[in-house]
Amino acid sequence: MAARGGAHVVAFPFPTKGHILPMVQLSKGLANHGIAITFVIATPHLASVRALVEESFEDQGQIQFVCFEIPPQFVDATFHNFLDLMRYLEQDKQEEFAGIVQQLMAPDVIASNQPSFPISHSSSGSVGSFRFSPPVCIISDMLLNWTQDTSDAFKIPRYCLYTCPARGLSLSWHGIDWLNQGLVPFPPDAQERLEIPGFPPFLPIDLPEGFKQGTANTKFHVQQLFANFEKLKEAKMVLVNTVYELESGIIAGLQKLHRILTVGPLLLSHNDKSLFKVDANENDCLHFLIQQPRSSVLYICFGTIFTLPTKQLYELAVGLEASGVRFLWVIRTPKGEDGNLAPDIATFLPEGFMERTKDRGLVYTSWAPQIQILAHPAVGGFLTHCGWNSVMESISMGVSMIAWPLWADQMLNARFCVDVLNIAIAVDKKEIVGAEEVERVVRLLMEDGTNEIVRKNVKELSKVVGQGIEPGGSSRKNLDILVEELNSMNLLKQ
Repeated sequence: MAARGGAHVVAFPFPTKGHILPMVQLSKGLANHGIAITFVIATPHLASVRALVEESFEDQGQIQFVCFEIPPQFVDATFHNFLDLMRYLEQDKQEEFAGIVQQLMAPDVIASNQPSFPISHSSSGSVGSFRFSPPVCIISDMLLNWTQDTSDAFKIPRYCLYTCPARGLSLSWHGIDWLNQGLVPFPPDAQERLEIPGFPPFLPIDLPEGFKQGTANTKFHVQQLFANFEKLKEAKMVLVNTVYELESGIIAGLQKLHRILTVGPLLLSHNDKSLFKVDANENDCLHFLIQQPRSSVLYICFGTIFTLPTKQLYELAVGLEASGVRFLWVIRTPKGEDGNLAPDIATFLPEGFMERTKDRGLVYTSWAPQIQILAHPAVGGFLTHCGWNSVMESISMGVSMIAWPLWADQMLNARFCVDVLNIAIAVDKKEIVGAEEVERVVRLLMEDGTNEIVRKNVKELSKVVGQGIEPGGSSRKNLDILVEELNSMNLLKQ
């Protein structure tokens, strides 16, 4: 049976870091309320996810893992193969996922640890000690809406975890209307301003790539994108990685269309203190920050998917050096002309840059503990691509931003931070942002007295977000609602 008489659910994230981590946090929150979790994960990500679970698991629930294989080229998904990964999972993993769920419907099969679907777990004891009751539902990622077919086949409901903001969900469903009106994909020079409830008017250029003409695989992208949105409507409930108070107007409108629960920010949910357990002596980033004055360092990171062009890296470095600001720059290593990763990042930076800035800056090419960095008192600003996880982390830590969006929903996230929340400064976005523009925005954010309004606003929002996950807060209450609903379904099955 499931832990402490609670329900058993199958959690299935899209296999990229930005989607896996919110599902991990949601799963831990449910497990700490007595819900049993079977976490379906691509084998290359198992070790890191398992470590995240083990270091903070409070043993009030149980989590076990079921692994599946993915080709090597998808282990670190990039901007260029993200769509291919979506397509691969839908075409090649539906049957395997259905097989996993079929096994989970029979507890005796789980205990026998069938070799075709090896099952491991995160807490003490042998695999055979787990005898979860059949799952009451599937919780799967917003990019895995084909899992609805599996939930229908086994007559269990599906809950969708929407890892982007609520306005992204609103945009998804408005996009279906635009498609029906023949507007999508928009031409690249379209000037008609668009509106979604609770958001200022915006131009089609701000939309994700699939909404616009001239992008790679446009025909397939549009078809896949909107088939995904339509299927999303079949989920029993959509769980959104945001805080109600942050997007209340948009959420109120969405709740008239579908069952919506806000459960974020999932990277900090449920007061998970394990996220701050990084020894400064064992991490160069934190060791560097310890030596810097308070609020003096600009943290720079463009996420785990996108690699800046080498020309852009050069311009960013020139502008950063000219600004005179202290910085911690986490770089996703670009590829050289031969297609291989550069052996030395200095190859793509101005000659002598590393030596000239070594007393006030650190260029870092390994994994960096972003939440701990943003939480450090030395950090006074964040130059970010405006991925939603990064935005939520920055708000949670009370750090104002320079908004430099690159793709997907990041343009609208940037607009939200700059024009609605007023917690960020926008880069004048061009194909290549020049060094002078880099210097301008860095100075504007980091020099004393120039950004007091955005600093004040983000500090106030940080309190709002923090209250959302505290006892009695909106996200905490919604988690309780979800747990109660899952357990009710479990009782009905017994």
